[in-house]
Amino acid sequence: MASTFCDSVGTCFVEFLKRGSTVNTELCVQTLNKLKNRIRIFWVIRKMNQDESSPHPPHSSDLAPSDSHLLGPMKDVLRGLRFAGITS
Repeated sequence: MASTFCDSVGTCFVEFLKRGSTVNTELCVQTLNKLKNRIRIFWVIRKMNQDESSPHPPHSSDLAPSDSHLLGPMKDVLRGLRFAGITS
């Protein structure tokens, strides 16, 4: 039997169970700990590669990606309007 864990990129961890072994809590905990270590190593390597290449792109912390659908209609309403200051 094989335990396979995948992410959006593909398979990240596979562990094969020895013939005649029994799946129990101890085995599941061991497998999940191995997966956790694999993920930790992956993120350390990814962090090192990001530090060497380019910084994170700038972003606005007060506008979530799920709010992007609001920008188009808001631009249509405000197009052509001029404001004298922040209060108007």
